Amino acid sequence: MSDKPRYSRISDILDLAIFMSSKIQGVTITEIAQSEMILSSSLHGLIIADAFRIPNKRIYFTEAPLGSGIKFDDYYSAYGVMAPAHRIKSVEDVPEKNHILDSYFISDAMVSKMQKDMYHCMNQYLKNRAIK
Repeated sequence: MSDKPRYSRISDILDLAIFMSSKIQGVTITEIAQSEMILSSSLHGLIIADAFRIPNKRIYFTEAPLGSGIKFDDYYSAYGVMAPAHRIKSVEDVPEKNHILDSYFISDAMVSKMQKDMYHCMNQYLKNRAIK
């Protein structure tokens, strides 16, 4: 069975959520930026949602997600937080909006600090490269 029907049913429940995985193509940054919240099995979807300060939750659909999840752990460790994945076996397992909002832990201040730190690092890198 394709995951597309499952995504459609879940999307109907949550209204503005976008679901992302390697099986769904064509989701744009604009669509993410216009969303109220994001449920995603894609790290890139979660990172973009955080950059736009859109509440999000990491999800997976299979018995055992591919990989160890270390890339997710690494990403969230930069914010000093843990973000366990939420398994969705059926539409009934979809977290409610309030749960997603209440469990979202990346604040505006955290994102702003990360953006400034990244800008500073890139700026230093470019300066050092120009000197050589």
